[in-house]
Amino acid sequence: MTNGGPADSTTTVTFMMVRVGFREQNIAYASAIAVTFFLIILAINLIQRRFLREEGLTWRFNLQLNSDANADRRRRLLRQTLTTLGQYVLLVLLTGIFIFPLVFMIVSSFKASNTQIFDDLRSLRAFLPVGEITLKNYVSVFANSKFRASCSIPSVFRRP
Repeated sequence: MTNGGPADSTTTVTFMMVRVGFREQNIAYASAIAVTFFLIILAINLIQRRFLREEGLTWRFNLQLNSDANADRRRRLLRQTLTTLGQYVLLVLLTGIFIFPLVFMIVSSFKASNTQIFDDLRSLRAFLPVGEITLKNYVSVFANSKFRASCSIPSVFRRP
């Protein structure tokens, strides 16, 4: 709507990632912005969980089959255990599928140029930290951009 507003006052982090990554074709820098934003959200989430003392789900495999337990109870426990194990296997497979773009984004954020990223796409080098590895994209996130301002409350909502 406002394309970032006057003087980028309404630019959000996600809008900045899209603009840098797609319009300016600077994938490494956009990946560095995304990874930094992810780490900030992760830190806030961990702090929130710590202060709220939120208990996570715990999975228990209850295979205590006493000799006096009937066969129906044993079958039910075994079916429940196999179902839970199947769910774990499915979650591990889905995690493996969804982890590849995340690994690519993190590795790309350390690459020096888009040329290196596009050349590495032809092999597994796209998922490995090889070639010219640098932190300049992360330095640019904080030094040369309005990333810090984008993480704060937009000026539209600030009190005068």
